[in-house]
Amino acid sequence: MSRLILCMLIFVMFGSCSPMKRQKPTINPVDLRADCINVFNILSKHWYKHKSKECHEVSFHYWNFCFNNKECLKYLSKGQVIQLFGQPDIVLDDINIEYIIKKSCKEESMLYYYKLCFTFQKSGNLVEVLEVVSIE
Repeated sequence: MSRLILCMLIFVMFGSCSPMKRQKPTINPVDLRADCINVFNILSKHWYKHKSKECHEVSFHYWNFCFNNKECLKYLSKGQVIQLFGQPDIVLDDINIEYIIKKSCKEESMLYYYKLCFTFQKSGNLVEVLEVVSIE
């Protein structure tokens, strides 16, 4: 019995040491347009935030995700973006937020990453969604 408890304790200690944490949307899917339900479902399962770095990881092909869901993304308000994607990695000002997306946030290098940039009007309505690929 004590071995079982010891094994469970070790598993909990080391299992929770991952630097990545799944970041699920906090928005109710009924508050989204029908073409955004796919975005909600994908992010619910495959969107991870690093616990201490400004970085997100995805377990799907990012470029296809954005391309296939542009119709949804362009109609989101600032509040909806934050409820879907979580707190942004970079807040430039009241109208510009960014999410840094890498294949692995554990790497120190900033080679080969994407930025998903949202620009809003002061009212919170989306003006532009921009995807930036960086190969430094």
